[in-house]
Amino acid sequence: MFEDRSLGVVDDTQSLWGTYLHGLFDNGPWRRTWLNRLRQQRGLSSMPTGISNYREQREAVLNSLADAVGEYLDLTPLLG
Repeated sequence: MFEDRSLGVVDDTQSLWGTYLHGLFDNGPWRRTWLNRLRQQRGLSSMPTGISNYREQREAVLNSLADAVGEYLDLTPLLG
């Protein structure tokens, strides 16, 4: 499946994947499409693919947390 074999491996049925690429499954719609393919192979119905991107959700939560911390703590000694 990977053109560059050093990126990871996929078995012949494409149901077992392995990679060292961090964040490969963070893209919600891509991950859901991949999972739906596995579900269909097992005779299960598909799940909706119109889900948000996990990476974007995580960044928004972390930014909100950072804003809240910055509002109540003087970070100058740490960042200065």
